[in-house]
Amino acid sequence: MTILSIDWNPSISLFKIGSFEIRYYSLMFVIAFVLGLQIS
Repeated sequence: MTILSIDWNPSISLFKIGSFEIRYYSLMFVIAFVLGLQIS
């Protein structure tokens, strides 16, 4: 039954190189900012 379980604590980082880390929410913020500039 572990296949049907939900992971309530997913990893927040997309990738990490040394001490540099890209997180999901920061990437979505940048994408939203760029799309907002393109729309206006």
